[in-house]
Amino acid sequence: MDLCEAIQKRHPISFYYKNKLPGKRTVYPYALVKTRSNRDALFGYLKKGVSYSNDVPPLRVYRLDRMKKLTYRRKL
Repeated sequence: MDLCEAIQKRHPISFYYKNKLPGKRTVYPYALVKTRSNRDALFGYLKKGVSYSNDVPPLRVYRLDRMKKLTYRRKL
């Protein structure tokens, strides 16, 4: 399974993310997008993991160049 297929089938993905609060996240992916600085990113719903902004609802944009060890999971 690749990232596009996970988006189409709404399968959760897990990855390690490097930012101000690095750690593992589990996300339901919705779309591939571009950031304001024209970087490739993933728009998704944070199901499990750390977040320094603690926004509700937990919709986030994750830059692809900050994602490591991407794994695809069966639906939670």
